[in-house]
Amino acid sequence: MRRAWQVLPLSRESLEKIFGQLLAAIELCSAARLGVPALILLYSAIDIASWLDSEKRSVQARFMEWVDKYLLPGSSLKCTALDLYGARCGLVHSYSADSNLIKSGKVTRIGYAWKPSTAVGLEQLIKANLDLSTLAGSEGDYFIAVQVEDLIESLRKGIQVFLGDLEGNSSRAEAAYAKTAGVLTDLSAERASDLLERAQQILTYDRKRI
Repeated sequence: MRRAWQVLPLSRESLEKIFGQLLAAIELCSAARLGVPALILLYSAIDIASWLDSEKRSVQARFMEWVDKYLLPGSSLKCTALDLYGARCGLVHSYSADSNLIKSGKVTRIGYAWKPSTAVGLEQLIKANLDLSTLAGSEGDYFIAVQVEDLIESLRKGIQVFLGDLEGNSSRAEAAYAKTAGVLTDLSAERASDLLERAQQILTYDRKRI
């Protein structure tokens, strides 16, 4: 089916659809072993959710606030919101594991484990590499091991809680939905045809009045 795009204020159902599409795309990339694209989509989804939820102008501040509130609680992730933001900047801006926060030593670089590999196994590999570096008289690189599947599931749960919070707070929901007036959503050919027909009816009626 051919699709068009509409730019209209959204509802919770529309937001659920948008985040559902993002999560589906993340899962598809992950299943196809397209690791970096999956992570870029994941961090972009956090960016979108945090933008909807905060009036803060700083991307870092609202990203970290959303992660601390919705993604990390109840998860098994050992990284901080700042660690994730540093990883996000590296991947989204330069398709790499490095960002200014990482290079300056303000955050720890993240290493990702994808099933069948595990974060525990990655931690053992990191430790072994550090031990070997020590024996060689050099300083090895330390990474925080993150299981990507856990990160994806934490995002999924966080979005569900976030949308539920919007539903229960009319002022927050109103502010979030007002921002979506510029958000692109796909518009079916049938819906586009219906909107065009209604517009033509209104225009015809106005011409008759003139």
